[in-house]
Amino acid sequence: MLVTSFIIAVLGCGHGEDVCTARTAAPTLYANEEVCTAALDEALYTAPAIDAPVVAVECQPLTERNAALLRKAAPRSAALER
Repeated sequence: MLVTSFIIAVLGCGHGEDVCTARTAAPTLYANEEVCTAALDEALYTAPAIDAPVVAVECQPLTERNAALLRKAAPRSAALER
């Protein structure tokens, strides 16, 4: 069975634009999408300041491509949230 962890990506969006760009990620790994989704509200309020008119958050499966977002996140416990 393939186990996929999830991250909360912090996105920067322009005013009235449909396109958002992932800038960083909350420094916590989530065991599944349900747990990740439950943490979205708090993540939005505690997201780091980024240079963008609109900030959004979304759950994404952890991949090699977005793992770099975690390296941009502030150091914190690497514990897996369940």
